[in-house]
Amino acid sequence: MQRAIHHLAIFIFLVWGHSAIGQLAPDQYVWIQVEAQPDRKSAMNRIKVYRTRISNVVGFEIEGGWFGIALGPYKSHMADALLKEFKEAGLIPPDSFVARGVTYGSQFYTPRTSSPQLIAEQSLNQAEIETTTQVATEMAIATETATGIELESEIEIETEIKLSDAEKLEITKISENALTFDEKKYLQRALAWANHYQGAIDGLYGPETRQAMLDWQIENRYPDTGFMAPAERSLLLNKYTPIISKLNLVQISNLRAGITLLVPRGILGPAKYEAPFVRFEATDNSNTQIILISQVGDAKRLKALFEVIQTLDIVPKGGILNLGEAGFSIETSNDELFTTGFANLIDGKIKGAILVWPSEDEARRLRLKAQIFDSFGSLGGVLPEAEFFETGLLPKDLISGLKIRQPIFARSGVFVNAEGVVLTANRDLELCGSIELGFGTQAKVKAFNSHLAVLTPMEKISPLGITSFQLGPLKAPRRITAGGYSFGGSLGAPTLTSGLLQEFRDLSGDDKISRLQIDTLPGDAGGPIYDSGGNVIGILLPKSAETERQLPNNVNFSANWNLISSLLNEANISISLTENKPHPDLISLSNAAKNTIALITCWE
Repeated sequence: MQRAIHHLAIFIFLVWGHSAIGQLAPDQYVWIQVEAQPDRKSAMNRIKVYRTRISNVVGFEIEGGWFGIALGPYKSHMADALLKEFKEAGLIPPDSFVARGVTYGSQFYTPRTSSPQLIAEQSLNQAEIETTTQVATEMAIATETATGIELESEIEIETEIKLSDAEKLEITKISENALTFDEKKYLQRALAWANHYQGAIDGLYGPETRQAMLDWQIENRYPDTGFMAPAERSLLLNKYTPIISKLNLVQISNLRAGITLLVPRGILGPAKYEAPFVRFEATDNSNTQIILISQVGDAKRLKALFEVIQTLDIVPKGGILNLGEAGFSIETSNDELFTTGFANLIDGKIKGAILVWPSEDEARRLRLKAQIFDSFGSLGGVLPEAEFFETGLLPKDLISGLKIRQPIFARSGVFVNAEGVVLTANRDLELCGSIELGFGTQAKVKAFNSHLAVLTPMEKISPLGITSFQLGPLKAPRRITAGGYSFGGSLGAPTLTSGLLQEFRDLSGDDKISRLQIDTLPGDAGGPIYDSGGNVIGILLPKSAETERQLPNNVNFSANWNLISSLLNEANISISLTENKPHPDLISLSNAAKNTIALITCWE
């Protein structure tokens, strides 16, 4: 019985609609017929379904006590194009058709807005199609009825829609006006991904957006109108959407941090809290992270937080770093990761976000960055005060769960003039992407030989002391003291280590190198060797990398004056010389070391 009613409904549906098609008149309003139901309740239930997708759904009583469901009204000369787009978008059944409505009875359902023109403008809110080819419309008709009447099993209607350019543009504008605010922003992001749009992602289609659409149309050989038709939008979005679809972007509201933003739940795990940060870390052991910044503070604390963030392993050295009175921004990268972020100071609260992404995955990063930062919003909450702000002490390895960036190596050097030029050991300096003197002064290699290097600061500095070299006659063996940053700067000052200078040549007989008996650490390399009078008689060299011959741990070597002077002359550096000095006490020697020894760090 149900099957018979269904077939009868299709029969009435077709008869009603096709009689209307034959009476279409130009420049009049028509409807798009989608369904007929045998009772009002069934029709209303179906209307509710259509209303979730299309706004201008209407209901009419028709002959035989049936209830028809239609869309419209629309201008007759545009209806066929709209019908085609609705079908291709999957919004209506494939057997829907244009009807003039001459058989319509009383209207049992009216949408809130019944103005024909306004309805037409609202009709395409989801009419994004996925193909640009014209297709034939097939309508399957049942072959059985309750009375045994057999209908034709298949009716095929092929329609070629011919519209003027102006009419096509009008349909495109109607379709675009029906886009939601979020859909318009999404299209802007897609245009930005396609390298055609550089403006704000605001959902407002001004001159910049129109020009971007125009450029995209020209590039893809579409009519250059500046208004993207549904097929054009579909082509662009079908390329853009898959790149981020697997990320599972979810707008989260973190009440503890007082921040809301999009988080790619498809690749990031749950939130981890360590003030002033909330961390969302990758579930696949990649570099991917999102970090929320939340802290009570003022401009002074904002600056301190800016400086702390620069020490993190996730923030490669260099890049673009901007600090203002009310906020900061960072954008920096290396071969492994790209880090970008910001924080703003508003009403005594510092709120922001940092995105860390693998460098090789630029395509998804560019799309994700815009979406995440555009979605950022501040709520009422804020994290408690960070421990390092409370104590004023920064840890050495981890800050609030984030690794502190570590240098490739740290060693020592000596200031040789008032301009801050430094003499140090040359080993492995070619590995350094950047070299720092002290805690932040960039330096570069000016000259070098097989054992030593001269570094010049890239900004003006004034050392507290200048190293003097001993030229008087020397004998071996003799007591010596090595000075240097034995622990890579962890102690904040150089240390002194006692030992012996055994002879003024190395084990191969090279008289430019002295052999020492002294226990040193890697951080001491490049530092001065003092005689008993506190005069500098050499520069400590790094331990040999030789693997075939293992020397005792306390066997070390230093560069003699001949090797030092030849390099300084090559670099055209004038230095301070002395022949004799009074024997200093340990405190005086320690102070001299503190003023004349430079900490050198090598960074990627």
